[in-house]
Amino acid sequence: MSGYPGQSYQTSSPGYADQGYGQQQPTYYQQPQPQPGYGGPGYPGSPGYPPAAPAPSGGGGGRTLAVVLIVFLVLIVVGGGIGAAVWLSGKSGTPVATNSTGPSTGTSVAPSAPPSPTPVAHSGDLRTYLVDPPSGSHNWSKPLGTDRNLSLDQASELSSDPKARKDMLQQYNFAKGAVQCWIASGSTSIVDVRLYQFDTADHADSFFRDNLDATGSGYTSANTSTVVGVPGAKSFSDPKKDAQGYVSVISIGLKGDVVFVVSIGEKGDKVDLSIPDKLMQQQFAKL
Repeated sequence: MSGYPGQSYQTSSPGYADQGYGQQQPTYYQQPQPQPGYGGPGYPGSPGYPPAAPAPSGGGGGRTLAVVLIVFLVLIVVGGGIGAAVWLSGKSGTPVATNSTGPSTGTSVAPSAPPSPTPVAHSGDLRTYLVDPPSGSHNWSKPLGTDRNLSLDQASELSSDPKARKDMLQQYNFAKGAVQCWIASGSTSIVDVRLYQFDTADHADSFFRDNLDATGSGYTSANTSTVVGVPGAKSFSDPKKDAQGYVSVISIGLKGDVVFVVSIGEKGDKVDLSIPDKLMQQQFAKL
């Protein structure tokens, strides 16, 4: 399985081209991380899906009689015996609705299961769903993708194992991608935001879960965190500074049929999760 590699900015990048920041700017590349094996797609029968209802078991006449007696006793207590008498005398042998002389306690309604969330489907140009770069930022001299679009091959290259990533994207019916790249004012951070759209929300969810597993395998629990305000999303950080003094964070989230990723290098002595968290919140809200 191909997860998202951590982001670094050294010049000796195996398999990744110089993104051309210029002499005064660090060079962007993806640092490979250890990759685990794939798990099965998140379809019915795998974790996260409700188990099938158990098959009804057979019962003898003694068990049926016991059930009848229990119902009879309950009806005597609740309805003063009137409901029980009607139930026993019904021709069909099934409960019959009756009026009762006892005080009414209100209409009883059987509880219903909560409605399933409606999958969010995104139509039109996927680039319109990308967050805007902050004021004062500027584009990479060689941004990812083509005119902010990500093809299957381009999306595959943003991985430590392009072939495995391409197979995975095809397995889950990758439809299209989009990317937004910028360098913050003063080069305090270098960011790319990616959107991966699939043909269904189920396929997006499967891709999302597989990527959390694959990417997370390269990070300790201390460097793994949830993203405030984005359900299910996680951030993976590398607090070790590279040669240019950048620490890195990659965050992965899901909304409907789109998986979104924020990859950021921060200039500083330690990781500040408030920066990627804010971008993740903004991207989640825009989808």
